Amino acid sequence: MLEGGRLFYVQFNEFLLRCGILRERERRKLSAITWFVLASFLLALFASEKAAIAAWLYALFGDWMAAVVGTRWGKHRKGEKSLEGTTANLLACLFLALLVSPSLEFPLAVAIAGALVATVVELIPLPLDDNFTVPFLAGFVMHFLERIR
Repeated sequence: MLEGGRLFYVQFNEFLLRCGILRERERRKLSAITWFVLASFLLALFASEKAAIAAWLYALFGDWMAAVVGTRWGKHRKGEKSLEGTTANLLACLFLALLVSPSLEFPLAVAIAGALVATVVELIPLPLDDNFTVPFLAGFVMHFLERIR
């Protein structure tokens, strides 16, 4: 509802942009949070709880680390991404895999595979927003790997 209102009421949309809540690229498109919520909803419905939790953590903290490191220290750029940000994303996701695996009784190999998928998906330019594709694809890969084990 908020997203629809934001897109139809220009003044509200401009306010959110001025406050830094939205990025310029979200001016006339769905916001990152809407994409993340959609992916979260689909994971909650169709993936295992463990895979969904790991995917959410990878998307939240991996993306955050990539943004912080890439913005501050990113020298080797490819489009909007940097090698330094991607490396930070990977390290954050692998660290989370090490935490998630024992705490959720989740196979470490599956958690690591999800971390790798999250990093690769965040890096490659896909047509859908990476706030959707990272948790969705990482979560479903982990769900699938968990099922075939």
